Amino acid sequence: MNYSNVFVILFLAGTFYDFFINHLLEFIDWSFRKKHGTEVPKELEGHVDSEKLKQVCAYEDAKYFFWIPKNIVNLAISLVLVLSGFYVWVFNLSWDWTSNVYLTILLFVFLSSIPSTVLMIPFKLYREFKIEKKFGFSNMTLKIYILDSIKETLVSLLIVVPLILAAVAFIGHFEKLWWLYFGLVYLAIALGLSYVYPIWVAPLFNKFVPLEDGELKEKIEVLFEKTGFKTSGIFTMDASKRSNHS
Repeated sequence: MNYSNVFVILFLAGTFYDFFINHLLEFIDWSFRKKHGTEVPKELEGHVDSEKLKQVCAYEDAKYFFWIPKNIVNLAISLVLVLSGFYVWVFNLSWDWTSNVYLTILLFVFLSSIPSTVLMIPFKLYREFKIEKKFGFSNMTLKIYILDSIKETLVSLLIVVPLILAAVAFIGHFEKLWWLYFGLVYLAIALGLSYVYPIWVAPLFNKFVPLEDGELKEKIEVLFEKTGFKTSGIFTMDASKRSNHS
């Protein structure tokens, strides 16, 4: 690894800058919360439960003290993978196995994502099954967690693989304007996802049922009529099997 390479220098500078800025902002937030987090503003006295406010602060503190080691480990992983030449080795290995530019890039992205993905699993499990359950926010079971992870992976592959293939194709055929064509494709996919997500993706994870007739539904329908918004139905989402967050 050539540590004097301008891209390596920019990567290191950007990585450490992002790391320290995030930690500084989180520390400022925690310091303010420690001093004033449980104080109920005069304007909200009688409307905010001080005990619940203390619970909120305790929850945010737990997430903060969990986030610190997670972020440090994430930084260490990134530095080791880049400075050790891991990505170069994986790319060369992918090319040796496939000798095809499209398959090489796909294999490279898959293999290079394995270390960080695997090493972050304990942190995800701790966050979900320790912190969230401690404060009564999680109803997640290990079975649902595993099934959701599989679904998320499959959905991500359906989105990421076409984007990667499109990027490689545009770079190969349009050397100067590849970024423009790829940007248009990315925009089209992003807009398409805004339509596809609530219809096909979201129901994979949570249950949707039509909103019952009543005052709320009538007010929503009136709002739709005023704004000219067309809809095939109004639904409520039941995420109670996974979370108690409202």
